[in-house]
Amino acid sequence: MQYAHRLTQAYQVTPWRKQAIWLGSFLLGLVSLALLASLYLSVTSRAATLGREIQHMQAEIERARRVNADLTVQLAELTAADTLQERAEKLGLVPASAEQIQYVVVPGYNGRPAVTLAPAPAPPPKTLVHPDFSESLLDWMQRQFTTLGWPQVVGALPSTP
Repeated sequence: MQYAHRLTQAYQVTPWRKQAIWLGSFLLGLVSLALLASLYLSVTSRAATLGREIQHMQAEIERARRVNADLTVQLAELTAADTLQERAEKLGLVPASAEQIQYVVVPGYNGRPAVTLAPAPAPPPKTLVHPDFSESLLDWMQRQFTTLGWPQVVGALPSTP
């Protein structure tokens, strides 16, 4: 007990210890706030950087879509019937007459196979339920009563086929 009294008396005699504890607590809080602020800034800057990268990638995707659309238009213009006919006339090509057409017979070639648009209908599935398990409760009760010899009431219990 006296040891505790001396310790508190020594502690009270040195007020600089209280000041050191307060200063240490204040600095610890200040360092904690600085760490939290730096962590917040780091996360925020990383999110902003990723956001800008996403915007750049979306702009690149949009640019690629425009280029793709332009190329599709160019392909459509080049393969249009009028354009192909003009290019063929510039090359000196003319439509063939019926007399100029020759057909080549290839032995063993049977032509194109028939086109099947839909698969053949599947056969109806067989019932996998055993006949013993397809009986209703009323049918079972009626069968039990008749085996016991009770008279069957006609029309009271309808039987299922």
